[in-house]
Formats: sequence, structure tokens, C-alpha cells
Amino acid sequence: MFRPVLITTLLPRARAFATAPPKFPLKDHLPASSSPVVPKLQFFNSVNQGSDQIPTYRVLDGVGTPIEGAELPHITPEFARKLCVPMPALSLTIQREFAVSRYENMQLLPMMDNILYNVQRQGKISFYYGEEATIVGTAAALANDDECQYREMGVLLWRGFGINAAMAQCFGNHEDKSGKGRQMPMHFGSVEHHFHTISSPLATQIPQAAGVGFALKRDPARRNKNVACVFFGEGAASEGDFHAGMLLASTIPSPTIFLARNNGFAISTPCA
Repeated sequence: MFRPVLITTLLPRARAFATAPPKFPLKDHLPASSSPVVPKLQFFNSVNQGSDQIPTYRVLDGVGTPIEGAELPHITPEFARKLCVPMPALSLTIQREFAVSRYENMQLLPMMDNILYNVQRQGKISFYYGEEATIVGTAAALANDDECQYREMGVLLWRGFGINAAMAQCFGNHEDKSGKGRQMPMHFGSVEHHFHTISSPLATQIPQAAGVGFALKRDPARRNKNVACVFFGEGAASEGDFHAGMLLASTIPSPTIFLARNNGFAISTPCA
């Protein structure tokens, strides 16, 4: 039986530098919440689990050091190069190759963010909303035919959507394959890359994703194979759609992953 999975990510501020690595003992909680941090990922029935807070799964601390008890995944050199994960245990030759061609996806995303933010402020596009590089890691963990939803350009870049296609969508020109120029910028959609076009209002993608997961469950060819994954920030967690989507997914049940990005940008909710 499927259970909806809620994954929260804590995004460290890039400009917050520390003189020493911060301590991150397991007794700590997710900031601005009472959710305890745990190093093991476990699936459980939150309805019958009791009154305890749902824990937050975390592998690395704020500076990238594994927390106590966490298990690091085993990845190949080719996968590490695409993902831009430093691997000190590899030979110097391979590390040099990483140094030359690293940041293939994780660096590409913030570079595009910077360019498109400037373009938007110049009035050349009407809207832009950047995302964090952590989305690339999420995309790497999913199958390429898992259904994703929201504005995560990192997922599309990982799946081969391409820079030209992303720019065409933001500018709404004749090369836009997402919506033929009829959508707002950052409202991507691609049948080929299993990426659903969103509704623009906040959090509407959450119940939609629960429905997508239910459709996957009803499809004999994709049942027990694929999941739906929906991304949202901590601000969306204050919307009714968040609770409706999770309730729908847990009642049906629906193979849906709810991924909350706690990046601190919301003005309504301090943490999801």
C-alpha cells in the first residue's frame, strides 16, 4: 500500500559563512519547527503513529559534512560528474576531470537564474522565479519517467530539456514547446520529460499531484513503478491546498512525494 511521503529540505544560505563547521547533533530539530532530525529514511503511517511530530530526514549538515549515523549513497564517477558531487576518494586524474567539467547541472541552474533575473528586471520578460540547486539532487534520485510538477527548472535540466527550450519558454517565443508562448514564464511543461504544466496560484499543484499519483496507481503499466513528485515552499504549506492534497493522497492512497523546500523565502509560514 502506498503512503504519501513528505520530504523537507533545509537550504543553507549561500552568504552565511562560519569560521568553524556548525555542530548538528541528532537532538536538534528543523529550524522554526518541532520536527526532530533523523539520519535514517523510514516510511510509516503518520495517521496511526501517535502524536509525535513527523521527523525530518537529513544526511548532511550546513557545510556538507555527514551527520552522525547517516549513510552516504554509492554513486559512480560518471554520475558524480553530472551531479557535481565532490568525491575525495577518487584518483587525482578523475578529480581533475571533475574540476574541469563540474557544475554541469548544479552550477548551470544558478547561472541561468542570475541571467533571467536580470532580464526580468530589464522588462524583457514579465516574471521569473529561481530555484535552488538542491532540486538537481532530487531529480537524480527520481526515475526519468516519474511525474514531476511545479517550476523546478533543475529537474528539466537534469532530464535533458535544454537551455534553448528553457529560454524559449521564459520569452514565450515561437520556439516554446511548453505552451507555444501562452503560459507565463517559468510555467514549464513537457510530455517527453514527464513534467506537468502548473496552475499559477500558490499550492494548486499539490492536490493536482495527488491526482497524478492516483492515475499512476490505476495504470497497470506504471503501477508499483512510478510516483508523482510535487515541489513547494514553506509558504505553500499554509494554504488549504496543501492539506487537501496530502489528505487526498493518504486516503486513496496515492504514490505521491511531497517535497517542501524550506528556503526561508515565505512571508506566511516560517517552516513546513
